Amino acid sequence: MIGNIKKPEFFIVGAPKCGTTALDFHLSLHPEIFMAPKEKHYFMLDEGINIKLKSITRADYVNFFASASHRQVCGESSVWYLYSENVAKKIYQFNPEAKIIIILRNPKKMLPSLHSQFLYDADEHIVDFKTALLEDIERIKKGKKVKTRTFENRPGYINSVLYYEQVKRYLSVFDSGQVTILLHNKVKDDFEGAYRSILKFLQVSTDFFPSEQQVNVNKKIKSVKLHSLSKRPPEKLKKIFRTIIPFKPIRSSLIKIVESLNVSEKNRDELSEEVKELVNKYTKDDVLMLAKLIDKDLSDWLR
Repeated sequence: MIGNIKKPEFFIVGAPKCGTTALDFHLSLHPEIFMAPKEKHYFMLDEGINIKLKSITRADYVNFFASASHRQVCGESSVWYLYSENVAKKIYQFNPEAKIIIILRNPKKMLPSLHSQFLYDADEHIVDFKTALLEDIERIKKGKKVKTRTFENRPGYINSVLYYEQVKRYLSVFDSGQVTILLHNKVKDDFEGAYRSILKFLQVSTDFFPSEQQVNVNKKIKSVKLHSLSKRPPEKLKKIFRTIIPFKPIRSSLIKIVESLNVSEKNRDELSEEVKELVNKYTKDDVLMLAKLIDKDLSDWLR
């Protein structure tokens, strides 16, 4: 407790594109759970990972949980917490009794999904996944930073799926009983079972299961240039747009219409064998170490 407000008792720390949004949504429906607004990344504000994040004081952060009743367990989800080298210790200092939820996904599934998200958020301009991956690998090798609409320095694709060190940091800081690790494919195949196991981990009623279901779909950008223009228009264009349409709500509505017309829902194409081998080249050793660390069979990740 901080004053009369409960502090968060569990954290969904990632990884990105591993089903954390769906889990956050379904946990928020449980009467004994209170979820703060997603992706605040309070414990990463000093790392400059997300330039869109507003400065949040400790008091601001705690106030996210002000509406929670004393009977509810409070939680927070920020998907880049797992990636950070510092957040595990910060969360522990904030609440040493906190519980940590981690969801991991086969790199060959996660990376194309992350690439699609970066395209959608105008953080990536290369449409072809293989080309984007190769360019990013070279960028990381040369130690180059890339500032985008969202990131001060966008996380590298491969670095995002080198889970071994990321998970190890949390297991080194927290007692193993405070950390639960799930695999995305297992959650997807048996969401109800995974959901109830998390409820048990959080020590809330396992009798509840939401009737409402939410699943994220893959979004395909028809024109990357148009999408980028709508997401981050040049200052000159902004001024012209404001002059023509001075009423902000109308401008925002028009932009949303343009964005929606430029996006379609589409099943993601299977990776070619060449790209699978490329991902394996950079992740195989990490996957093998991770499998031992978390004592899970990850052999299908290497196929």
